[in-house]
Formats: sequence, C-alpha cells, structure tokens
Amino acid sequence: MEQKICLKCKNPLKGRQIHYCSNQCKLTHKAGIEKRTKKKEKQDDTKILVSKIDGKTFSDLHNYSGALTRYLKSLNIDVKDVFQYFEIRDKIVKETHKCKYCDWKTVDLKNKSGQITVHLKNKHNITPSQHLISYPEDNDMWVYSPSKEIRDFVLSKDTNSFIECQECNKKFKRLTITHMKFHNMTLDQYRRKYSINKLSSNNVLSGMRESYHKNIDNINANIKSSKMQDNLCNWLSDQNIEIIKNDRSIISPYELDIYLPKYKVAIEVNGLYWHSEYGGKKSKDYHLAKTEMCESKGVQLIHIFEDDWGIKQDIVLSKLTSIINQEKSKIYARKCSIEEIDKKIKTQFLSKYHIQGSDKSNINIGLYYQGDIVAVMTFGKLRRSLGQSSIEGHYELCRYATKIKVVGGASKCLSYFIKLYNPSKIITYADRRWTSSIKNTMYDKIGFKNIGCTKPGYWYTKDYSKKIHRFNFNKKRLVEEFKLDITKTERQIMYELGYDKIWDCGNIKYEMNLQNSPDIYIKQ
Repeated sequence: MEQKICLKCKNPLKGRQIHYCSNQCKLTHKAGIEKRTKKKEKQDDTKILVSKIDGKTFSDLHNYSGALTRYLKSLNIDVKDVFQYFEIRDKIVKETHKCKYCDWKTVDLKNKSGQITVHLKNKHNITPSQHLISYPEDNDMWVYSPSKEIRDFVLSKDTNSFIECQECNKKFKRLTITHMKFHNMTLDQYRRKYSINKLSSNNVLSGMRESYHKNIDNINANIKSSKMQDNLCNWLSDQNIEIIKNDRSIISPYELDIYLPKYKVAIEVNGLYWHSEYGGKKSKDYHLAKTEMCESKGVQLIHIFEDDWGIKQDIVLSKLTSIINQEKSKIYARKCSIEEIDKKIKTQFLSKYHIQGSDKSNINIGLYYQGDIVAVMTFGKLRRSLGQSSIEGHYELCRYATKIKVVGGASKCLSYFIKLYNPSKIITYADRRWTSSIKNTMYDKIGFKNIGCTKPGYWYTKDYSKKIHRFNFNKKRLVEEFKLDITKTERQIMYELGYDKIWDCGNIKYEMNLQNSPDIYIKQ
C-alpha cells in the first residue's frame, strides 16, 4: 500500500492523518490557505427569497445552507433547480434605535421591553434621568416607566407627549369635552379664555399626520393594482382579444375593471387592501353581489386577487386561456395512460398547476402522455372542517389540474376512480371566483349535478401582501398563546392582533349520486 505523505513537509502520515502531519503544516500550507480563504458569493442583505407555494421567506439567496432544498423536501418536492419555486423581493428593513454612546442597536423604539434602560445601566452606568438631561428628545421612551421617580422626571421635561390644562395644571395627551365639563366650560370657551387653539400634544398631532400619510400610502397601493390591470390588458391584447377597460354599461353604476365583449366575460383585479373588510370597506357580500349582478346579465365575472397574480401568474393566465377557449394545443385522454400516483408526485404537480396548490387527499390519480404526467385528480373523505361527517362510500373530489388541455381527461380520471373504489356519492366544490353558475362547466359535462351555492368564505391578511386561510387560526390556540379573553369572538381576537379579513364569492356545490345506478357514469 502506498505511503501517504504530508502535503506541506512531505513527511509520512500516521494513523488518521489525511493530508497534513500537524496543525502547523495545515495552517501554513499555501494551497490550504487559498482553499480556506476562498469566499462564497456575497449575499445581498437587502433582498429575500419568497416561496411561490405558500409565501414563506428565506434569507439564504444562494441556498448555501441547504434551507431551500430541505423546505422543498418537506413538501415532497425533489428538483434540481430549487430556485424555480422562489422569487426575489426587497427585504422589509425594520427601524432601529441606536445607542447615543456606542454602536448598540435595538428594534424596541419605545423601550417597551426595558432593553434601553438595562443597556444604559450595564454598559454606560447611566440612569434614564441622566440620559434625558443630554438627550431630552428620548423622553417618550420612559413616559410609562414603572419607576415613579423616572416617570415624574420625564413628565416634568416632556413637552411633546402631554399638554397641560391651564385650569387645573394636570397633563393629558389631549384635552377633551369630558375634561372640560369638570371646569364647566366647552372647548371653544377654553380656547377663547386662554387664546390658544392647540388642544393636543405634539405626539398626538404627529400621529394624526402619520395616519394621514399612511392613508395616502394605501391610496398609492391602488397604483400597484392598476399596474397589474395594465399588465393583464397587455396580455389580452397580445392574444388579439377585444377588451373594454373600466366598463360601467353592464351593471351600472358599478364598474368592471376589464370586459371581454366577445366572450361575455368580465375580470375584476382585486388589490388586497382595497378589497379587505376594514381597510377597503368591502362587506361580506360585496364580491358575491357583483358576481350575481353580472350573471343576471349573462356575463361571467372572474375575480383575480393581487397575491394570486403576483405568485401564481402562470396559473392565472392558464385558467383565463381555458375560460375563453384560447388553448393553442391539446391532447386526447384516450391516448393517455392512467394510474394512481404517490403523494410526492401529486404535491409537486398541484403546487405548479392548481390555483389553490396541493391538498391532503389520500387518493391521487394521474394521466400520463408519452411518459409525462399531464393531469391529476384527487379524492378524499368528507371534511369535518366543512361541517360534514365521514360516511362510508361518500367521497369528495378535491382537486383537478392539467398541464395542458386534455380532452376527456376529467371524465377518464373520474371513471377510473369509480371502478376502483365503487363510491355511493361524490361531492365537489367549484370556486365562484372562477366558475360561473350560468355556464355549462366541466362538472356538468362529467355527470355532476349543481345542488346550490355556499355562503362566502374568507381569508385573513396581516400586511395586505398575501391571503392566509382562516383554518390557520384556531381560536383556542390563539387565546392560550396570546392570553386573550376567551369570551371574545374570533373576529374581535383577529382584529386585536392586527389582521384584516378578505371575503370571497362562495362555492358552487356539485353532487353525484351513484347509489342506485353507478354504471351510467362509467365512461369506457
């Protein structure tokens, strides 16, 4: 066996030594130094990766840590090019407070946790009172200090957080009608008596100005929605489709963002802020009412929400192409092979080709054309979350998605499922944002019966950047985690936590009863 030698001094290696006989040789070897000091590509601290699947964020832009790979594997997605499932966005940088005496920083701008007080005491041996003598602009950090000595000192120096009543010399954030009643006068009488107009502290006035500018920023969010609308119009024009923008002739006086007269299809481009309950003042029935008004005129209304366009634009355009029958290529189900597929293949396919992403179904059927999977249909037991109880022989058709138009694909998948599992009843739901009750849908064609529509459902949103399904928020867990009052409603709790609500249009419920004559639904 050939004797290994040290790369530096050429002495024979012993035992478990692999390349060097000592640390001195390892640390002084030129080739080793170059290898160890070779730097990875520098990360851009101003950017962040956002998952196209569920909006999860990652700071490792180059996947050095392997976090992106592990995340996709947890979703049973195993691909070489992990970056196709992510997009780069600007990172939201939090505002920080920097210590006046060193480079220490904290995001606790108001010193609610007491970090600033502890830092000044431990690192600089300075009390809040001593600090405020030199930097009085920081007084709002100790306005609500538990220490009466500090609080009194702050109030004596504070000219921004409080205003003093000239009648009783007490300090308030703002003078109110209620307080003036103790002095038997109105606010106007108080203004005239002391010849002043200012009745609120500087901080309250500043907060009012910030609130005003925040509303202006929210108004500017409409520019983002308009840009999305322009991009969609450009795409439709590229398909040589006649469009009418901001049409008021269909459901006057209400406006439709885009109308396609040839297809009798209208499209609403919904910015999340403007179509939320609290921010945009859109009620529970707003989107549904507009949909029903259009259907009463023989027009199908499609609702495209801002985050769907931003994260799943390819799927949105594919669905629009299907609705207006503009598919340029198609295949026939009779030329496809069919088989049950595993969870991994199902998850990967639905994440890429279905607007709602993957599901938790346990029966997954796939169509293959020339070895390539082109369609997936999934089934599962009835969901308790929708108020249904599990019954033997009753199933729900959960998802159907295609990579390309497959003529007869849904019928073939359904027939295959019926032959294998012999169900007595199958139900399914179609989202009214994309499916019209006045048109002959795919479900009508394959044997389902329209049995009515459900009430509108809703999502929650924290910052108006994406919708979060309501099933992610369990009232009992929220009460325990945030120590909240259990007598409060879910709406009150979520509002206190800073969440807004966005309503949809409900679903069309379809049913297929096979208990008496199952054979009529089986396509050969």
